Amino acid sequence: MFKILGSDGKEYGPVTQGNVIEWIRDGRANLSTKARKADETEWKTLADYPEFVPTGSAPSWAPPPPPMTETAAPFVPAPAAARVPATRPLAGLDRRFTAALIDGMIYFFCLLPYFTAFNAIFSERLANNESFSLEMLFNTYAEAWPKSMPYVLLLALVQTTLLCRRSQSIGKYFLRIQIVTVQDEAPAGPVRAYLLRSLLIWVIEQIPLFGKPLFWLVDCFFIFREDQRCIHDLIAGTKVIKLPPPGSSPKE
Repeated sequence: MFKILGSDGKEYGPVTQGNVIEWIRDGRANLSTKARKADETEWKTLADYPEFVPTGSAPSWAPPPPPMTETAAPFVPAPAAARVPATRPLAGLDRRFTAALIDGMIYFFCLLPYFTAFNAIFSERLANNESFSLEMLFNTYAEAWPKSMPYVLLLALVQTTLLCRRSQSIGKYFLRIQIVTVQDEAPAGPVRAYLLRSLLIWVIEQIPLFGKPLFWLVDCFFIFREDQRCIHDLIAGTKVIKLPPPGSSPKE
């Protein structure tokens, strides 16, 4: 994997050797372009790497390089829309549904102690002839909820960590799908995967009447778009792609 230093002073990559070859073929880079391998720190020129100048001569797929002078044109980034084509397959409805089902079931099991305690406390109060009221429901909820609190907090910590570090939830991790940015298919990261795509949407869903079921239902039905991007994907600028099998190289 290589990184390229553009004429705008920004780094592009990491990209594969094949991507760099395509840029040279298209005239967007030449053998004077500054580059380095992903695991290196020193900037060199593409001419310093035998991958691009085999046996010391210009490769057959590239036009003759311009003179290597200080005025040689450096790498010129292409427009964002053309720079990174959508090469990796979308996750598909089946994987996304299964991943969401796994996340939902884990959350349900974390809530089981609360449901059990609520039912026991509520039944006991009715048996003691306590009149049914909103205050009774609230008191029952306040007494039962701490039973599930440790499990819910632990689940929130695990999901937040996975979203921030791997751009995956527990379900997405086991189904080998990942949240990536639309622009360059890089892992979405904490801002897009967690703050915009998860936390913000959760806050919206808490709005009475509008959040659930209205917003939640509309958000779900958006997955039937051609690009399979729900409202939360449109807000965060993300999509969900399928990862290659373990041990194989991703297709670039």
